[in-house]
Amino acid sequence: MGATRHRRPRAHLGPVRWLGCRLRTGNPLRRGSDRAEGVCALLAVLLILVAVPVTVLIGLNIAGSRAEAAARARAERRPATAVLLAEAPDAVGVAADGAAGSVPVRARWSYRHHPRTGTVEATPGLHRGARVPIWLDRHGRPVAAPPSGTQVTMSSAGTGLGLLFAIVASVGTMWLVLRWLLDRARFAAWEREWRRVNPHGNHWVR
Repeated sequence: MGATRHRRPRAHLGPVRWLGCRLRTGNPLRRGSDRAEGVCALLAVLLILVAVPVTVLIGLNIAGSRAEAAARARAERRPATAVLLAEAPDAVGVAADGAAGSVPVRARWSYRHHPRTGTVEATPGLHRGARVPIWLDRHGRPVAAPPSGTQVTMSSAGTGLGLLFAIVASVGTMWLVLRWLLDRARFAAWEREWRRVNPHGNHWVR
């Protein structure tokens, strides 16, 4: 049987060792661009770590503000029931969540024992005389329903996550641009060094 060939394991540096090789002062092979790369990588990591609690605090602040606004809306608006005075037309399209959207329909309702008529939003396809829940402002006019606690929480969490994603994406983009610039500088330095040691020979081809 032939001798078994053993593959030489590939050298692989983990993130900590990679960063240490670029920041350690006793490394004779370290270049100035390596140290700059290591410092920028460390700053990028620290920036992302700081961004996490900051975005959480911003999200909590936004949630508090929106919860107060929702509470004021619930205090200023009151639920009521409207009776459709016409057939609700079929929906032309669908809402963003895939459900059928509402359509405007003439209706009547009562506000402080006084009859009112106007246009309300109703589910498409409802027949005349159908009863639909509505919300009224302090003047008895139909308005949008105040956001629920779940809606406030979800929208605030989405804002915080979106802000965190934007920060991470910006840091990642700057890091890629920096790596590209440093690689170009290294290639140029290697080319100059090759020309210095072998000015009349074949140039190193990238």
